[in-house]
Amino acid sequence: MKKTLLFALCFAGAIATQVKAQTASLDENFDKFDVNEGLPQKEWSTDSSGNVNTSPIIRLRQSTNNPNNNYIFFYSAFFPNKPVYLFTPKVAASDGTYKIKFLANSRNNQSTTITVCLLKGEFDLEDVTEVKSFSITQGAGQPPYEVIIPKTDRQYIAFKFESTQEHDTCGFDNVVYSSPNMATAEVLAINELVSIATTADQSSLFFATKESAVSEVKILSVNGQVVLTAKPTDNRVNISSLNKGVYIVSTTLANGKTANTKFIKK
Repeated sequence: MKKTLLFALCFAGAIATQVKAQTASLDENFDKFDVNEGLPQKEWSTDSSGNVNTSPIIRLRQSTNNPNNNYIFFYSAFFPNKPVYLFTPKVAASDGTYKIKFLANSRNNQSTTITVCLLKGEFDLEDVTEVKSFSITQGAGQPPYEVIIPKTDRQYIAFKFESTQEHDTCGFDNVVYSSPNMATAEVLAINELVSIATTADQSSLFFATKESAVSEVKILSVNGQVVLTAKPTDNRVNISSLNKGVYIVSTTLANGKTANTKFIKK
């Protein structure tokens, strides 16, 4: 994890139009992003026009003293109190245990505000739930800003950047979205349709999809007998009732596609 954010003025950005895949968690430091390519990239995007004459901007920036250190750069330009948004990839809905944390550093102490938002739909700024706003302090070495995300069915996160001053800058880095349950999870399968993980005590299965949501989960014995049928709640199915043994997890998505995964309950 990087600890230092360095800032300078830059002028670029792009409106994202791509569809996002769902991921169970985030742990992004932007170091593998191509700074020259800009956003959208790796399913991160912004509504910034990239034109400082029309709006504030958000873009990728490379540290001046470390070419391996990238971060998100915000510049308020000539537009105090005008927000601009950074959109994350689609994530698993919080069950009330997920937390977001990030590093940020403002040029002018507490003039920039970053607000964690939940969106009803992709890029949908007409229906926004603001979880918490942070006044960003000046200077490197600040502790992470963090907030627990309440239980929700919303799977789209946006960070709203806004400054009370013209020509203000802010760096943003090391974004983590995770649950203590997922922190101890064992990944069972990752494929083109669905990723499945289980908690350390194997009491639950977690699901993250790259297309539509999981509509039904069937767990079968090695003999083909269905031993459990469930609809995921908050992308999770309780399997504490299963005995130790070998099972097949059959996952059906809302679009009708299916995926089968072998699972050994120990």
